[in-house]
Amino acid sequence: MLARKNNLSLEEILDSFAMEPNPSGEVLGRYLADFPQFAEDLVDLSQEMFQVGLVQDRELTSLDSNRISSAWSVLQASIGQPLADPLASLSQQVMGDLSEVLQVPRQVILAFWERRVLPASVPRQFLNRMASALDASAQSLIESLALPKQALARSHKADEKPTSDADKQAFERVLRDAKVPEDQIAALLTEGA
Repeated sequence: MLARKNNLSLEEILDSFAMEPNPSGEVLGRYLADFPQFAEDLVDLSQEMFQVGLVQDRELTSLDSNRISSAWSVLQASIGQPLADPLASLSQQVMGDLSEVLQVPRQVILAFWERRVLPASVPRQFLNRMASALDASAQSLIESLALPKQALARSHKADEKPTSDADKQAFERVLRDAKVPEDQIAALLTEGA
């Protein structure tokens, strides 16, 4: 047995100590006596094990609770305000400029402004270009498009409850309705693919 103990590596000794069912000062003393060449590593491991045990077994104090509450408040404050809606106040001039930059008819831009376009149907590259032209992030544009359709001033009172995505259209359908040429539709739909 003594010959076997002398042939064990540091890793094997530390694993064995870590697997002891009831690690205590007595067990540590026995390991230190049997393996004095690994004393420093055994003591370091025992300190880590005992610290973990202390942390896991104690209840939160009021100081701990206050620190957690304070950290949570800081985290919530750092999250900040919701992103501004880049489509909320588009003027006719901006819609025209956007139409030129994106090379699509104004009717397509109007569909985005009215939130009639399903965000998931729009190629990411097109959304990135649109967001860039609006000086906004792509994420804020996607969140804006996910909002319910925008009611127009010319609309009449609805007989039914409004729905979120049920009456939104795919980007391809919006392009076809705007009479965009097929080759341009194909180019827009494969953009970034």
